[in-house]
Amino acid sequence: MEAANAELCAQHVREVLQMFEESDVALENFLLDLLEDPVDHGPLLYLSDANILYNSRRRVAYEVRDSIPVLLPDEAKSVSDEEHEQYVNDPTARLTGTKA
Repeated sequence: MEAANAELCAQHVREVLQMFEESDVALENFLLDLLEDPVDHGPLLYLSDANILYNSRRRVAYEVRDSIPVLLPDEAKSVSDEEHEQYVNDPTARLTGTKA
């Protein structure tokens, strides 16, 4: 059942992405402005080079697969102290949730 729901959500996201790709809207910025952590509802750091969304408060990373954020708490990965320092000091990191 969870797999079916996840696939439905992924399909919906793909349809929304296609809709925005057909328009001139800056999709990445639009979505990043809305994204927040599903557990503590705070902002995340988007690290495009690592393909992750990172919560520095909880020290967990969410994978971005095929341009789709996988914001499932069960799939979040804990990060080491070294990774944490690397992520929070990355000059290319972009803060999400600024329009929430």
